[in-house]
Amino acid sequence: MIEISIITPTFNRKKLLVRSIESSFNFLYGINKEIIIIDDNSEDDTETYLEEKYQNEIIDNKLKIFKLNKNLGVTGAKNNGIFHASGEWLVFMDSDDYFPPECTANFIKEIQDNQHYDLLFFRCRNENGKLIGSSRIKSEITLKELLNNGTPGECLPVIKKEAFKQTLYKEYLRGGEAITYLEMLSKGKKAYISEIIARVYDDTGDDRLCTKAQIKNRSKQMIVFNILKLKFIKHMTPKTLFGTLGRILYYSYISITKLSKK
Repeated sequence: MIEISIITPTFNRKKLLVRSIESSFNFLYGINKEIIIIDDNSEDDTETYLEEKYQNEIIDNKLKIFKLNKNLGVTGAKNNGIFHASGEWLVFMDSDDYFPPECTANFIKEIQDNQHYDLLFFRCRNENGKLIGSSRIKSEITLKELLNNGTPGECLPVIKKEAFKQTLYKEYLRGGEAITYLEMLSKGKKAYISEIIARVYDDTGDDRLCTKAQIKNRSKQMIVFNILKLKFIKHMTPKTLFGTLGRILYYSYISITKLSKK
């Protein structure tokens, strides 16, 4: 039986988080799983709210809640989650996203059939049912392909815990999980992209890290992220190389502009 740990970091989203938690309970019903919430030092009493709402689930050890003493950002919170996880496979679900009810059996079978991989990418759809990104036949994805083309759209990462512990997310980036995936592949780990949709992606929130405003606010981290990509320069196409250098210059300009306004 596959053991799964669903790790959800959250910050000041206690009401929205309930949707994600409820979907986690319903998703994989009857499967050996645990739900781990990492409260990234929220200021809206997330921990107390959840403890009152889910008393029975916490007592039954179906839901575990851990509040951090300081805000680490999404990648730091995810890293913290794995040290509380007992499952063989880690599923990282954002607090404003949720599992679609229609894919449970296929999801488990996909993991069972591909256990020789270390990193699985499941597809996402929006709340209207539309696939996010381009369609793609399920297949292995190489370091060169991931570096130059990325995944075919927003994905749900499912990672073997033992493989992930060797290459954690970069906490200081407060995002930028793709660097970790590239490092995993550079160390001989294998990745696979599934056709199965396993995440409903809510792109309406202003606090999502992928919004233009949030990316500009994280200009220093974006500079470091793109510099780190240059470690894989020998695998880059000219287009990727020039794009990476261009983003380093762009975010450097944003950072300098912000400093000059202070």
